Amino acid sequence: DRSGGHVSVNEPSPSDSNVVWAGTSAGRIFVTTNARAADPASIQWKRIDPSSSADPARYPTDVYVDPSDPNHAYITYSGYNHVTPDTPGHIFEVRYSPSTGTATFTSLDGTGSKALGDLPVGTIERDEKNGDLYIGTDFGVAKQKGSRNGWQHASPGIPTTTIPYLKIDQENRVMYVTTHGFGAWTLKLS
Repeated sequence: DRSGGHVSVNEPSPSDSNVVWAGTSAGRIFVTTNARAADPASIQWKRIDPSSSADPARYPTDVYVDPSDPNHAYITYSGYNHVTPDTPGHIFEVRYSPSTGTATFTSLDGTGSKALGDLPVGTIERDEKNGDLYIGTDFGVAKQKGSRNGWQHASPGIPTTTIPYLKIDQENRVMYVTTHGFGAWTLKLS
């Protein structure tokens, strides 16, 4: 049951320093709500991926924790759906309930002509001003508007290559983009 592996990603909540999300290379997802405990041995991690059959047993690449809700996050996955055909998907919105210890994973890959398609996703950021999501894929940056109506290309001028890292400077409305082999870029957000 997704045993083995190593911690591949961890992300503290910006609004509650006791809450930290983490994922392992085998696809396990954990949340702790007492990360600042005086005794590190007393920190309790709750595995939340078995509570949902929607998330894939693939390498989680990034976690973006909602700055206004420490129990709400977006998680991206690498790999291809054919590896986990019963649990496809690369981008999930996750809501964790500390009272029940369960989580709901909702795929944001989309369907139809505006679907993301079967391609690995390496990173995710949310524009807090308007709720738009940005992801770095193996073929550039994609954007999903706050209305969640599908994905579109979002990086005119940036080479079509793997994007392993995005970071939005919310205050100055700039997204920083790193590429695999083609340098770092900035994208001014409207």
